[in-house]
Amino acid sequence: MNRRDLKLVCALTGVFLTAVVVMNLDHRSEIFVTGLVDRHRDSSRGSFVPNPTSVESDTSESRSAVSVKPSLSTEFRPLSLSVVNGVKAYVFFIGMPRSGHSIVAAILDSHPHIVISNELDVFKRILSSPNVTRQVIFNQIWDTSYKSTMSLNKDTSKGYSLAIDGLYQGTYDSHIDVMGDKMGGSTADVFLYSRNKFESRLNMLRTVTNLPIKVFHVIRNPFDNIATISIFNHFRLHSGKVAMVKESNLVVNVSQTIVDDAIRYYFKHAKAAEDMRQRYNLDSMEVHGSDLVASPQEIITKMCTFLQVFCSDDYVSRTSAKIFGGESKTRYRLKWTDLQIVSIQENIKMLSSLMRYLDFDS
Repeated sequence: MNRRDLKLVCALTGVFLTAVVVMNLDHRSEIFVTGLVDRHRDSSRGSFVPNPTSVESDTSESRSAVSVKPSLSTEFRPLSLSVVNGVKAYVFFIGMPRSGHSIVAAILDSHPHIVISNELDVFKRILSSPNVTRQVIFNQIWDTSYKSTMSLNKDTSKGYSLAIDGLYQGTYDSHIDVMGDKMGGSTADVFLYSRNKFESRLNMLRTVTNLPIKVFHVIRNPFDNIATISIFNHFRLHSGKVAMVKESNLVVNVSQTIVDDAIRYYFKHAKAAEDMRQRYNLDSMEVHGSDLVASPQEIITKMCTFLQVFCSDDYVSRTSAKIFGGESKTRYRLKWTDLQIVSIQENIKMLSSLMRYLDFDS
């Protein structure tokens, strides 16, 4: 090989090695950039939809499997198989909108070994898929609980925050005993409009989770509940200023038609809730808003006993402190007709869970 040929070979070899190095750097850059994007996506929890096989092995480090109250800013990971298999009970809610489900669910979700999602709507959305698995249900609940917790301080629609400082909302400590979803009104809707569908999905829930099913029936004074529903509907129809509902001293001139509609709606769903409990022999606990306000520590302790989980003094103390100063008596903000009051009282007499509210001023 002459000198000229040798130079050509050296030059070509140099070009080849340079190309290899560049390709390697490009590949590393792609990995680095992809990693940044993935970490950003995970940390923002933008659109995680668990895959049925997307369950981490037992050796995988859970985001919350720590002995101290964890930060919510850490990277999301699906629940490990040991955590999924360690759940001991499933919870759902029945009752009326505007009755206090949100605060009850927030109290439960702040427990170190309970995860409750806010309006994931397992009965309507998740159980509509014939191929749903236990892992999918629990990861959806887990993900929704986190997202709800991240938005608690930003949500002013209720006029108060459901964030409970220093506890485990949106996370858990080492293991989970109870998981569930807060969506009371929607569950009653499924039962009302298709009992065959409700029964099918209840059986599916029992089969897929293979767990005892626990039910919280959250109840508010019917006069207050109907009044709140009426006022919300009034402002939605006439001005869209739902915030006006929170002005507790404001008497609202709601049309009798709206109130009558609210009465029919309320008792249709209230009767469905009782019928549901009896027909399917549901293991249920009534949580009355008036009791929770009057004796928060006692009721929260009873909720823990019902779920068979231990509640520390710190947990009971912190969650009890979140209960608002007094019961909201929205009934005094409406102008009722005598016929409406009598109609409500007659309906109350047919429902054992409401008998204590027979007197308008009770």
